[in-house]
Amino acid sequence: ESVTQNVKDWTTAWNARDIDSYIDFFIASFVSTDRKNLKAYKAYKKRVFASYQDMNVVMKNIRVFTHDSYAVALMDQEFDGDSRFRAYGRKVLHWQRVEGGEWKLFHEEFDGRPLHFTNLSREKIANMIKASPSTKFMSDSREPKL
Repeated sequence: ESVTQNVKDWTTAWNARDIDSYIDFFIASFVSTDRKNLKAYKAYKKRVFASYQDMNVVMKNIRVFTHDSYAVALMDQEFDGDSRFRAYGRKVLHWQRVEGGEWKLFHEEFDGRPLHFTNLSREKIANMIKASPSTKFMSDSREPKL
């Protein structure tokens, strides 16, 4: 699945602090949850990447749900930075298929609660997505709805 591979490649770029490769996964119209456009988000992430001497990001339990034009990837994220900052929880990545068939990241969110996939049905995951902060963000966005 190409979305799963994109998640892995995006994580690799993050770990390598390859800001250009990392940002290339995002759609040009990307707006972060704190309302940064892609250019401002890139500058922010560049500062974050530079603030750590040692940084490690691991994505586990990746689950991808796709539609013809969009996909949602849910996973557990472990982030360690210089042993001074650690974040472990749920990462949700929203992807959109753009012209040419390529998948681009149009929204991401992190929640400090890890996913527990044991016995989760598609219906339960769909309800979790409906209740996520991203749902409100996307409904408030000026971008066209999918």
